[in-house]
Amino acid sequence: MRALKTLAAAVFAITASPLAVGDFSRAAPKSIPSVAGWQRITGDLELQRPHVSVQYEFYVNPDRPVIYEVVRYRVTRLGPGTDGLSSNEKIQWDRDGRDLRRFECVLDDAAHGCAWQEMEKGGRDYVDEVPMLMQLYAAHNRKNR
Repeated sequence: MRALKTLAAAVFAITASPLAVGDFSRAAPKSIPSVAGWQRITGDLELQRPHVSVQYEFYVNPDRPVIYEVVRYRVTRLGPGTDGLSSNEKIQWDRDGRDLRRFECVLDDAAHGCAWQEMEKGGRDYVDEVPMLMQLYAAHNRKNR
């Protein structure tokens, strides 16, 4: 199943212009609040382990100024034999300091692009995102010291 997801993400990244590397999809999951008026922090990083580049956007809600309430990111594999394959775009939403929700935008022909699917809290996909998010936060903080 994971191999099929990876293949679909690669094909989609190559063929669909709204999600081509360097762009995020225009729409977010309907449950995510509007980020209009929020501080937006953008960047891209290259990590060594795993050897990937990460494009990201952090959004800071003015009512919660010390937290990245919405984190949007996409990972691209680098190095020999990877052909620069991108993962699907993902979003983490810290709803209230206790409820973290994660979403993945997966290929959906009916939606003419991708459709957001919420990851099951505590499920494998949900948990597998933790190391990447921790590396992303740490690398972003090092970059901006």
